Amino acid sequence: MHEDIVQVVFGGDRPRDRSGPRRRRLHRVQSRNHTGIPGQRHLESGRSSMWLMDFGAGATGQTNAYKARDIIKYHGLNQQCFVGRPNAPMMYFKISGAYPTASFPGGDDAIYVNPYNVQAKLINGTWKVVDCSNWLMDFGSSQTNAQTAVSLIKNNHLRKMCFVGRPGLKMMYFLQDNACRPTCHAP
Repeated sequence: MHEDIVQVVFGGDRPRDRSGPRRRRLHRVQSRNHTGIPGQRHLESGRSSMWLMDFGAGATGQTNAYKARDIIKYHGLNQQCFVGRPNAPMMYFKISGAYPTASFPGGDDAIYVNPYNVQAKLINGTWKVVDCSNWLMDFGSSQTNAQTAVSLIKNNHLRKMCFVGRPGLKMMYFLQDNACRPTCHAP
């Protein structure tokens, strides 16, 4: 299983090992007119101003961009990972290879997931990751990416699928719970 990882480094923590994931500094929440929409809010990293996430314009975009920044800082998240790029249906974050476990004090917009029931299923011609009857992610024609997502969720006991800026995928992150052993109650 291959992980597509971008390393996010805060402040003066200068990365020295160049053999690992690509590394980018999380600099700021930035407002620029890159898309023709005044006040577009996004998180930038690195001197090259690589966009990590785009939250759109207006007060909601600004609120979501600052919440994403605060969540990244609270957990100490330093790896942004994807399954199925470009336009990845699954985005997740790690802390030096580990998944975050604690809920954000400001609250998480979350869907509880039973990792033991998660499956990749072909539904209406596209590969979806499902938890019982709930569709979690759509990977289109890529069975491999859907199965990769299922493996990540199951093998790492990812119990909460969290979001900033719904609807649409602006920021998605997962919380791990190694002690959780839920069951599915089919209707």
